[in-house]
Amino acid sequence: MARRGEGKLYLCADQFATVEWVDWFNKRPHTATRDIPPHEHETNYYTQHQPQPAAGANA
Repeated sequence: MARRGEGKLYLCADQFATVEWVDWFNKRPHTATRDIPPHEHETNYYTQHQPQPAAGANA
């Protein structure tokens, strides 16, 4: 169970292992995204797909 102390978050060994695995998972190259790490692929996707203002809307 996680607990807080002096502004820090303390994790149990199994929680820390899970956090490490998620960090690795999000940084690994993946063949489905042309060997780009998932977090980088997602950043690129959202950069290219910014919402467009509605036609006739005043900004």
